[in-house]
Amino acid sequence: MGDIRSSILSLLALAQAESLPALSFADICALLPSSAHEVAALLMQLEKDGLIFSRNGWYALAGTPDTDEIKKLGVLSSRKIMRNRAFFFLMQAIPFVEASAITGSVSMRNAGEKSDIDILCVVTQGRLWTSRILLLFLAELFGKRRERGYSMDKLCFNCFITKNASFPLHNIASAHMLARALPLFGTEALDLFFTENAWMHEYISRPSLTPLVPFSRPLRAISEGIEWILSGSIGDFFERILAQWQIRRLRNKVKNGTDTSGLVLQDDVVTLYYPDSKNKAVMARYTDILAKIDF
Repeated sequence: MGDIRSSILSLLALAQAESLPALSFADICALLPSSAHEVAALLMQLEKDGLIFSRNGWYALAGTPDTDEIKKLGVLSSRKIMRNRAFFFLMQAIPFVEASAITGSVSMRNAGEKSDIDILCVVTQGRLWTSRILLLFLAELFGKRRERGYSMDKLCFNCFITKNASFPLHNIASAHMLARALPLFGTEALDLFFTENAWMHEYISRPSLTPLVPFSRPLRAISEGIEWILSGSIGDFFERILAQWQIRRLRNKVKNGTDTSGLVLQDDVVTLYYPDSKNKAVMARYTDILAKIDF
């Protein structure tokens, strides 16, 4: 990650590239491998040098942070989580979904009124497509699935990955997205996934966070019962059929010249950022911002 001073500037450049109004002192400390005392001293010096701006514990590169706007976005993000908390709890009943987390603007407390909620799911190897279709069916049943043209407070299940798989994009934007993920349930599986993705530490640290929903033994018992039924040759058959059908549908979504960089279809990872991947745009802006900083 280099020296802490450069890491702070790099992190604030990323925040600007991701259209985050600012980062809090707590955010910066949690995402960098350094003591709060050292971070505070460096932030003070960077502000004195005119490289960053601050207000009430919030820091940014491009002007004094608008703390009223930051508070508003934080409240909107929290409300979106609260409105879906019951469904997040029910997700524990879905077989082969070992863990789940909120990513994107909601996890970064930067969601607008019309923002959806990005969901990452850690699933069992060999049952990725089965778990995906069952979870999407549950979301459809409860009216939670993101629809074309209407996304406010809806759930966008854009990443299914096994705990031993490497996330397909290795850069600071991906590392930041994963590090800021808010766990819903499945701490052990998430920890194994992040252990497998230790490449993140080249860019950023991952803070330890508590799951947002309580563990439900009855719901996990339902999940385990269905997993037992689908664990053998019957499950293998359904997995093959469901994989073929879903892959065909997903490929159809990225036709007609749309950006396919957000589509990954593998045995251990499926990502679909439709209609395009924000990662590419964020990294382009980040590179431009870095080029203008006097390190």
